[in-house]
Amino acid sequence: MKTLLMHVRKLEEEKLKVLKEKEILERQNEQLSMEVKKLHAGIIQLQTEIFKMTTDRKKQTNTIPIEVLRKVFTPSQIAKLISTKSRIRWSSEDIESAIYLRSLSPKVYKYLRNVKKMPLPSVNTLQNWIENNN
Repeated sequence: MKTLLMHVRKLEEEKLKVLKEKEILERQNEQLSMEVKKLHAGIIQLQTEIFKMTTDRKKQTNTIPIEVLRKVFTPSQIAKLISTKSRIRWSSEDIESAIYLRSLSPKVYKYLRNVKKMPLPSVNTLQNWIENNN
């Protein structure tokens, strides 16, 4: 009977130890989950800041002051750069300067228009203008 009581006491002591360890593990688990929540909130905040920075950077690169463009391009060329329309109404000044440029070097004209994406009238536009104005 004494051995049985001793055995029961040992089991109760072990049970208490296990309960204490379980309590400690639960506290640690709570602390870890709180840290995970904080880290998750920090990650979300960083993601939103990165998104804002990239959109601000895109806005800065996409907005060129028109005053700067006016120094180099004609109003029709600026309209071609800004608009998404494929057709543009070229002025006679634009067409005349394009004809002059193409007469100097057709290769350079093609390079500027197609590779460098400079807003210049197409060759067909130049040819039609020449046909209609002779």
